[in-house]
Amino acid sequence: MKLRTKVTRGADSAAAALGKVFKPAESSQARWRAITAPIASPSSRNGTRFKNGHLVERPAVTAVRTTALIGNDNHSPGRHLGMTTKYDVKRELKKCYSPKNTDWELVDIPELHFLAIDGHGDPNTSAAYGRAVEALYAVAYTVKFASKGELDKDFVVGPLEGLWWADDMDDFLARLKDNWRWRLLINVPDWITGDMIEDARHTALIKKNLPVIADVRSETLHEGTSAQVLHIGPYDDETPILTRLHHEYLPANNLREAGLHHEIYLSDPRRTDPAKLRTILRQPVEAQSG
Repeated sequence: MKLRTKVTRGADSAAAALGKVFKPAESSQARWRAITAPIASPSSRNGTRFKNGHLVERPAVTAVRTTALIGNDNHSPGRHLGMTTKYDVKRELKKCYSPKNTDWELVDIPELHFLAIDGHGDPNTSAAYGRAVEALYAVAYTVKFASKGELDKDFVVGPLEGLWWADDMDDFLARLKDNWRWRLLINVPDWITGDMIEDARHTALIKKNLPVIADVRSETLHEGTSAQVLHIGPYDDETPILTRLHHEYLPANNLREAGLHHEIYLSDPRRTDPAKLRTILRQPVEAQSG
């Protein structure tokens, strides 16, 4: 359709002109082939041609496109058009971080790597506990962004975890929290090195006025055979299921404790009804001798 450049007598109105453009375009649209940007852009960069709206596949790039869509020959997970899926420990280690059982079961826990920080006292009232949590997440996110920027490897920051004990374990079972000791943990992928953690700690210290960041360190934990259960409900309602572990489940299976009590917090207590809190309870165990 020609575009008139001169005003002539009897010219159509603006509405009529728009109709003359719109109607043919609307009619032609039924014969067009839509191509979304995420597909068209990489295809164009790879030299793929389109003729009359239809893909013209070139043998030279067929293998390249197939690899980009379904992954390379070592089946790297999450590959699609050059993008990789973030590492998520809850997905990669479901038996350890996404259990369904609400009664004690045995599970084998592999060697895992963590950011860690120690402290003591009631987590509900201790200011040190809150500062430790903040410090741990500050370093965790600094490591995450460094990994993504420097190594092109991204990961989901794992849930908060805690190892709990007391000098007198009766104080722990009786929930005398002022006497508790704790080690807070956040899992990191095994490609995160000690030097990366040291650099992240230094960077976080500069950015945040939180001296306790200096106490964050790397920790490797291999719990091996462990009794594990998913507890649903308030933290203070854990006593009955822990009592069952120590007085029923372990003796009945000829087992004894072989490490510290471990909790993994799957829910955010700031946003979750206490009755719906999901917490993994874990106890490393070994066979009773004799």
